[in-house]
This record gives sequence, structure tokens and C-alpha cells, in this order.
Amino acid sequence: MLGATAPPPLTEQRTGVSFPGELEYCAGHDGCPIIAGAGARTKKIAGLKSLDVYALALFVDQGAVRSSLGGMFSGTDAASLAQDQRLFDELLRHEDIEKTLHIVITSGVVKQKAFLSALEERLKPRLQAAGQLAALDTFKRQFDDAAFRKGLEITFTAQGDKLTTTIDSMQVGAIASPELTRTLLDVYLGADPASKGAKESIGHGLASMVLA
Repeated sequence: MLGATAPPPLTEQRTGVSFPGELEYCAGHDGCPIIAGAGARTKKIAGLKSLDVYALALFVDQGAVRSSLGGMFSGTDAASLAQDQRLFDELLRHEDIEKTLHIVITSGVVKQKAFLSALEERLKPRLQAAGQLAALDTFKRQFDDAAFRKGLEITFTAQGDKLTTTIDSMQVGAIASPELTRTLLDVYLGADPASKGAKESIGHGLASMVLA
């Protein structure tokens, strides 16, 4: 069944990366996750000015967002809701809402080891506390054969308690770990996001969906 008109592609302003309005595998069909917002991960590197290391976007099932979260935030104005941490926390808590994080590497300086080390620094404390370090080891092994380069595309899709990883359109693993899934998305949607600009953009998109 064909769905409603999808939003147009969104160009991330700092990097110029263009993200589609909806995920390509299900484009044009009901329930296909659409883009909520996008931004860039910027890092200061010794001897260089701040570098945009990758662009990122979040895609969510709009219908599921509205049905699961709409009643909870009814009566809230969009501007306030976009900045309300409860919105992001509830999104992560609801496993019935499909969520896909799409990352595009935008600098040749980014190497596999540095990318994984930065994620591990954020993931390890919570996974260790939850006794889920094995999930972290499995997560990192998915990248063993990935040759990092400018333009490399990585997607993390959360469906139920499962996190599926795809690199350049090839699925490299699926891990059933609710804690890993929530912790990874919290890196970008939590109180201390890896990209404040991306979180702000995603917040506005989510608020529009919830209050539509």
C-alpha cells in the first residue's frame, strides 16, 4: 500500500551531505521511517581546526511516534517539546518505534580505531554496569572488515530489542541487546549528545510528528 507523501531530502548544512526523506528500502509505503533531522559530529584534532568527521540523521516511523507519544505530550507547544529531554527518553524507551541512525563519514582523517574508541568510551560504562560487555565486544567485531574512508555509510537500526548494523548497504550483524540499543542511541539523543546540532534538528522533527 502506498503511504503519504514523503518529506523531501534533507541536506546537512555543515557537510553538504544529502539524506533521503525516507529510507530507500521501503520508500513510498505506509510505515516507512522518515527523516526526523540531521547534523554533524565535529571534533577538534591536534594541529587542525575543528573538523566535521561525519554527518548523521535519524529516521523514525512517524505513525508509531504519533500513536505512542502523541497523547503523552498533547497540549505542549512544538518549540518547548523539541527541547524537552523527556521526548527523547520516551522515544528510546518505546521499542515498538523503529529508529534508524544513518552516519556518513565526511573526512578521510577518520579511522576505524578512532571511530570505535569514541563510541566505546560512551557505551562501556553503562554496558558494564548492566553486565553487557559481551554485547559491546560483538558490536565492535562487526567493523573488523570495514575500510574507513570519506563517504563510508553506516546505519544502525533499532527494531524491538535488536540492533542491526549495515555498512555500505551490507548487513554486518544483528545484536539482541536492549541496553546496547538504548545506549547507542543515547549517545546522540541523551543529555550529553555527541552533536548538539543534530539533536536540536531531530528534536524539531520529532515534535512536529508528535503534535501533527
